[in-house]
Amino acid sequence: MLNRRDVIKSGAAAVAVAAAVSGAAAQSAASPEVYIDPDNLTLQQKDMLSIRFDSLDGESHQDFVSGFKRFMVRQAAMPESLARTEAHLRSKGLSSLDDTDLDYETC
Repeated sequence: MLNRRDVIKSGAAAVAVAAAVSGAAAQSAASPEVYIDPDNLTLQQKDMLSIRFDSLDGESHQDFVSGFKRFMVRQAAMPESLARTEAHLRSKGLSSLDDTDLDYETC
């Protein structure tokens, strides 16, 4: 089972590998294949991969913000959806640019 902390650790590992590979690629034209062996990590690599948020609140906040960004990108990719929303609000005498106080049923 995959949990968020494992994803964060693997994300940190990916960033570390990308940094190492980009540094090596700058020195040579051909970049070597890089494999991470979790059983044979140095202490420095283990310390780097164990970086975590100070609290679960910070981790939860980051999870929410990342998800919200993905949602907004998907919404922006659907202009017809935004056009329908704007048309519906205009039919009610409202605008998406203004602050609106709509109850659940109206939405």
